[in-house]
Amino acid sequence: MGDMMRDNKGLTLIELVVAIAIISSIIMAISSFYISGVKGFARETTTASNQTEVRRVSNEIAREIRRASEVNFSFGTIRLRYPDDKGIWYYLSENTLIADYGLYTPENNMDTDYTSILSDRIGSFNVNIVGDNITITIESIENSEGETYKLVTELYLRK
Repeated sequence: MGDMMRDNKGLTLIELVVAIAIISSIIMAISSFYISGVKGFARETTTASNQTEVRRVSNEIAREIRRASEVNFSFGTIRLRYPDDKGIWYYLSENTLIADYGLYTPENNMDTDYTSILSDRIGSFNVNIVGDNITITIESIENSEGETYKLVTELYLRK
């Protein structure tokens, strides 16, 4: 009988528990790296998207300002007027930058023909006009890490 116990080939319970613990540790380490990579990818994708939106919106507004014959900013709205009395009003509403396109009335208001959403990823929008110098500041919403992207554009109007 003593010879039968020595000839058994197999694993003891302790060997099995140690093997499971080692494999579990390896799987946990791999999972941790994978999850970290996925979160980092998502964060960077959001950051890149925010940067793209801020740049695109800034470029569009700057282009329209250069075309306008009159530029005003008050109460969070930039008002552009063209020589043919058409105009665009840009304003921010709950992280959404909106453009109203229309025709100016004799009372210096605008009859809106249509409205367009330029971006829904804008956290702040400000315009400062001093003489012929226009400064546009646009900041994105936060990414998952609480970071924002801010772009300041300076324009000098030609006479």
